[in-house]
Amino acid sequence: MTLSVWRICTTKCLRCDQLSYGSTLSPGRWHLPSPDGLPVIYAGGSRAICQLEKRVHCNGVKPIGQALIRLDLPDGADLQDVRDDLPADWIEQEALTQSIGVA
Repeated sequence: MTLSVWRICTTKCLRCDQLSYGSTLSPGRWHLPSPDGLPVIYAGGSRAICQLEKRVHCNGVKPIGQALIRLDLPDGADLQDVRDDLPADWIEQEALTQSIGVA
């Protein structure tokens, strides 16, 4: 069974190689730039969570030129659910979440 995830992105960047470019430049909540240039694409498990995330980061400004895309993960993809292992203050521990993301 194929698992699908979602992402809202600019209509100028609709290919996977374009989506991940920013992750090769600077660290994020769940990654560090890879010395190998390995890209990261952040996505959500539902369209609703992607919309909520976009609204949080737009500071009330209506985003324009955006598209919702579906990414189908390959069968047998290595997925890890870390929610139950996170400490209560995980949001203040970016180094911790980055170490989980690059593991």
